[in-house]
Amino acid sequence: MGLVFLIGFGGVGLLILLNADNTLDIIGGGLFLASGIFAFSLIFYLNISSMQYYYKSSLMKKYASYKIFHITDITKEIDEESQVIRCFISINYNGLTISDLFEISIEKEHLLINLKAGMPIDVRIAEQLPSAMRIANRKLLKRLESIYSVREE
Repeated sequence: MGLVFLIGFGGVGLLILLNADNTLDIIGGGLFLASGIFAFSLIFYLNISSMQYYYKSSLMKKYASYKIFHITDITKEIDEESQVIRCFISINYNGLTISDLFEISIEKEHLLINLKAGMPIDVRIAEQLPSAMRIANRKLLKRLESIYSVREE
């Protein structure tokens, strides 16, 4: 697909540039050539990043397991527009600090009182690729709800 854009737009742009008689032809040819090169580069980059994403996902499915880690740091951001609270939760894995995102709706903000550093959480992690760790969001939400319900009683 990228080659189609590169050959199509880039080729037309190159032909216009080679037969340019005035400034307008040079500008038009340059725009066509630049758009072809840009489209090729964008498609190439997106293809590489897509392959990396699916490679990491397949590694996580095949080799990852759930383990319990303790939270080392929490950073909270409130997004009023989308009505969510984003919590960037960090854990320590073999001396390496790894972070992941945990989102919760603003209606459940009262549950975040229980989310503190040192709290154990379930994390899905592959030993070969620890940077691709994922927090078990549903398990964490259930744990926060159970702690909150015990506190209310």
